[in-house]
Amino acid sequence: VKPADVGEFQTFQHYFKQINLSTPAFTMSIDWAEINAKLPYAKTPEEKERRMAMFSQFDPNGNGILSLAEVDKAMRDVLAIDDLFDAKPAIMRAFQIAKNCTKSSRSDGHGDDYIEKREFRYFLLSLRQYFEYFVAFERIDTEGDRRV
Repeated sequence: VKPADVGEFQTFQHYFKQINLSTPAFTMSIDWAEINAKLPYAKTPEEKERRMAMFSQFDPNGNGILSLAEVDKAMRDVLAIDDLFDAKPAIMRAFQIAKNCTKSSRSDGHGDDYIEKREFRYFLLSLRQYFEYFVAFERIDTEGDRRV
């Protein structure tokens, strides 16, 4: 071990001694089992059936595409997981990833700006992943300023 490495390690240890583990970010308790149960993204017939029913709940006007506003409202009303609803950056990232994962097959030209049924599984999968990133980031963002 070079002396520079030891110094870096000591600085790193010093940093962690300064973290206030009683901040909300560190006391946040996520029920991952509930989140996994409410996000049917697996490629099974049962999960696909749940996904299609969920898509219909997310799409109150029945036009076959989801806007960010519809997704945001459904996060609160359909999924009903407060921690997930409050993770706006995760929701927005998952929405952007899902709507851009395929070229729209709609002839009206609106599909590329929205999530279509065939992109919904990808949205749920991305939402789960980006929420995990969001929680990890919140735990290290000790000052709550969205900076590390």
